[in-house]
Amino acid sequence: MGAHMARFGIDIATQKKTEKSIAEINLQANLDLHLSKILEEGVELTPVFGEHKTGMENLGNSCYVNSVVQCLFS
Repeated sequence: MGAHMARFGIDIATQKKTEKSIAEINLQANLDLHLSKILEEGVELTPVFGEHKTGMENLGNSCYVNSVVQCLFS
């Protein structure tokens, strides 16, 4: 590849990296991700069951249908 780029006057050995690649940006975003920024951090929640309080059981991709049905009922 270096010989091919030399035809265009580009010397690969002297090139310096100036920008982050997509992989490096994603890695940095994942390292900076903190999932503990929720309001319920440190609070023990009690599960709520009953009429008008729980949705359907998730059967794979049924979560989309579940959200629509819950919106219609509310």
